[in-house]
Amino acid sequence: MRDRVWYFAAALTSAFVFTAYELHRARKRQSSHQPIRLRKVRRASSGEIVSITLVFTYPRYAQAFAAANKKAISAGVLLIE
Repeated sequence: MRDRVWYFAAALTSAFVFTAYELHRARKRQSSHQPIRLRKVRRASSGEIVSITLVFTYPRYAQAFAAANKKAISAGVLLIE
């Protein structure tokens, strides 16, 4: 009887570890999605950053970001595609 309990506990633990690992892998794949990408960085000959171009996956987020950064966009330092 004791052997059966031990085997059952080992099987249950193995199933739990396998399930936790599979769920972690699934979440990891989903988190690789990037809603904002850095498209281009223009630098002056001195190495100073002149402008940054960003690309957004979601248009509504791009509009909100542009509204919050109007000054940088009008100065040409920040470009949004």
